[in-house]
Amino acid sequence: GMPTLLLPTLNSVGAEIGKPVAPQTASVGVSTSKFVRKEGDVIRHNMGWTFILLAYLILLAIGFYLVAPAVMSLK
Repeated sequence: GMPTLLLPTLNSVGAEIGKPVAPQTASVGVSTSKFVRKEGDVIRHNMGWTFILLAYLILLAIGFYLVAPAVMSLK
C-alpha cells in the first residue's frame, strides 16, 4: 500500500511549490518594485521554474513509493 507519511508530506511540500505562482504572493512581491501592475509577467516568469520543481517532486514521490517505501512509514 501507500506509505503512511508520503501523502501528508507531499501535500505540505506541494503547497509551497505553488507559492511562486499564487496571485496574492505576486501582488505583495511586486508592490514596492518597478513591476507594479505587471503581476502577470512575474507569474509567467515563475511558472517554468514551478513546473520544474513540480516534476522533481513527482519523481521523488515515485522514487519513495517504488524504491524505499519503508522510509516513509511509522514503524
